[in-house]
Amino acid sequence: MLFRSTIALLLTPLFLNGVTMSKRNPEADKYISRMLSKEIPYTVSVAETDFTIDHTSVYPPGKLSNMFAEYLFTENSIVKGKVVADIGAGCAALGILAAKHGAREVIATDINEHAISCIKANAKNHGVDKKLKALTGNSTDPLLPDYQGKIDILCAGIPWDTISEKEYEEVSAEAQGLSRAFYDIEDKLLTGILTSAKKLLSGDGKIFFTSSMRSIGRLKKISLSHGYMVHIVKERDIHRSEEHTSELQSPCNLVCRLL
Repeated sequence: MLFRSTIALLLTPLFLNGVTMSKRNPEADKYISRMLSKEIPYTVSVAETDFTIDHTSVYPPGKLSNMFAEYLFTENSIVKGKVVADIGAGCAALGILAAKHGAREVIATDINEHAISCIKANAKNHGVDKKLKALTGNSTDPLLPDYQGKIDILCAGIPWDTISEKEYEEVSAEAQGLSRAFYDIEDKLLTGILTSAKKLLSGDGKIFFTSSMRSIGRLKKISLSHGYMVHIVKERDIHRSEEHTSELQSPCNLVCRLL
């Protein structure tokens, strides 16, 4: 029997020469290397709101985050009065925007301690540090047991592919933080969220994912094994920019809902 909750999945297709990856890809590594060389601090904008990235290992939000913010805060306005969890948050742009749009409480988690510092600094800068909590840890681990049955909306960016623990260990220490934005190590982020969702979500709790179209098969398979089915609810083109190489971004996005 399917577990009855609502999950929305925001997808953008990231194709690398039309080949499904099973290992690290040189194009991804090239992109990570370029991000590591950026001068910090620098500013990115989501939903006309500026966020500061103060460490090279913190993955910056981009056009997909803008689309997700539009879906959550403009088209649906579903966060007011809710408890929101932003998982693998980076600088927690979505969590901070949720707080600014009336969320009662926001919990942002990230395994990267530099991301946690970045979250706290941005939350304070936007005046929402009193109702946003930043917790260090992998996936939803930091939420249990304190938030059992209390999460109304859970947001997470699912990396567009998976690699093994051994492959991840071969990534340089400097690049490991950013690599997690591209690779879900043995699908632990996704499976962790889906496994804990039954414990974390409130009665009408919802989960929203951002991910790549190339991951849809993997996401459907893993979601189904946890009692969820994918349903597409939104689609949009995203144009390429200097911030994303053509190999790492394609101009179509989907929002999916898991039932």
